[in-house]
Amino acid sequence: MNNEAVIEVFDLDTATDAALRERYAFECRMEEELDPETPVQPYDAWLKHKRIKSDFHEDLRWSALVDGKL
Repeated sequence: MNNEAVIEVFDLDTATDAALRERYAFECRMEEELDPETPVQPYDAWLKHKRIKSDFHEDLRWSALVDGKL
């Protein structure tokens, strides 16, 4: 265990279901902490929203992993 963070691009199109669900859980924890009174989106709605593409900008997502965990 070296506790160094590895920063990498998180690609929604190639991510495994396990990686997507881990990302969803992480984002839910963040949303609940920032706004505890608003319910989080269900997984399917979250994924649909995240996969919306725009012709006007590229939406890059990054992950910081420490010992393989988000």
